[in-house]
Amino acid sequence: KRDGSSLLPSDKRWNDAWSAGLGWSPSQYEFFKKQTVLTALKFRTSMGYTASMTGILPRDIVTTYSNSNTFYGDYRVLQLAALPNKELQPQQTYSTNFSVDLGFINRFNLLVSLYKDVTKEAILTLPIATSNGFATYTKNIGELENRGVEFTVNGDLLALKTFRWNTGISISYNANKVKKLYGTDRIYTGNESAIPDYEVGKPLGILYGLQSNGIHPLTGLPEFIDNKGNVIDVKTNVTSDYMNKLGSTIAPYNGYFNNYFTYKNWSLNVNMSYQLGVKAKF
Repeated sequence: KRDGSSLLPSDKRWNDAWSAGLGWSPSQYEFFKKQTVLTALKFRTSMGYTASMTGILPRDIVTTYSNSNTFYGDYRVLQLAALPNKELQPQQTYSTNFSVDLGFINRFNLLVSLYKDVTKEAILTLPIATSNGFATYTKNIGELENRGVEFTVNGDLLALKTFRWNTGISISYNANKVKKLYGTDRIYTGNESAIPDYEVGKPLGILYGLQSNGIHPLTGLPEFIDNKGNVIDVKTNVTSDYMNKLGSTIAPYNGYFNNYFTYKNWSLNVNMSYQLGVKAKF
């Protein structure tokens, strides 16, 4: 299909969206039905492309004015809402997926999925010099990649005459990376940032900081260790060279544990989700 937006210039207004998939189920053949352990088997693969206007406001592309509370004589002053970027394009995501679906004894299912998503023309609002009249500017910054694997198991743990317990367990691993940045190899999202938030070849969400070495026994002041193993005290002017990788603010592992109970005409859902490998930023 083709999607269009009147916000975009005429030569960039229309974007395609498509997807294609292929599946094969060996368990439908007679030779597969001769055994009763692996009762279902299906292979699936798909690929697709979508364009999204998420993150784009009208003021980011089109010159937009708003009424202010400032008056010049008897006239209310019109204020430019933002610095427009007429070259702004929708984000473009290319997705590929391969999965295997297995069924056991007509009761349990295991789904294994591998995926890769590449986002081109990624959109980000960046700080700019205030001499432009604005503090931020929205632009396309580059290409981002997400790839990973997901395992999902579900089935009936108990299936009695009046009681049933169905459960589903999932765990997934995702790795992200900055593949390309337009016109640079790193981006700082804050004017006072010492470490780049986006850097080619590195993942997003890396948390940097000083590694504690405890308290000096004589001065009573805290000490830290830089990324070369040297001890520095609190009075030292901190630079980016002193920062250590402490972890990630984006969880690489995600999953859920869902349970569905039924007893006669009663039912109960108990659902839990979790994240692993993430560091909290304070």
